[in-house]
Amino acid sequence: MPIPTWSVGQVLASADVNSWFVPLFAFKAANTSRSSTTSPTSDPDLQLAVAANGYYQLNMMVGYEGANRGTGDLQWQFSLPSGGLRYAVSMQQVSTGNGVTNWFGPGSTQAASNGAGNGMALNLQGLFENGSSAGTFAFQWAQNTSSGTPTIVYSFSYMMLRRVS
Repeated sequence: MPIPTWSVGQVLASADVNSWFVPLFAFKAANTSRSSTTSPTSDPDLQLAVAANGYYQLNMMVGYEGANRGTGDLQWQFSLPSGGLRYAVSMQQVSTGNGVTNWFGPGSTQAASNGAGNGMALNLQGLFENGSSAGTFAFQWAQNTSSGTPTIVYSFSYMMLRRVS
């Protein structure tokens, strides 16, 4: 759906204002910890309700920690109601420990952790095209390798979607 065009003097409905001028925003008020699991599930806080047939710009920052690289780490994916997603993410690779910025779709991706108490971050920027079904856009995550040392997604991590079409 294209961005609406409004006329001078036209009174905007609250739905127009809420859909086009106010970004959708979710943040974590508290840490979430997961141990001994490699099955990504939706983060309890990083979820947003999206409209059908909309394009959304994604801006997301995820702070986390976990066991040493190769023994825990973080894997994530997105749950989409329909449509497609493409994004770039700055992260540290599990295989080499090198920092990279890569281009991904909605499938599962992994980033290294650096030992308990050592904070890491993901910076994600992209575009989500929702199809004909309204629903929930959710960040799902777990450990990349099962470990008794918890992988923790920090409070103040956030997700913002801004409708662009």
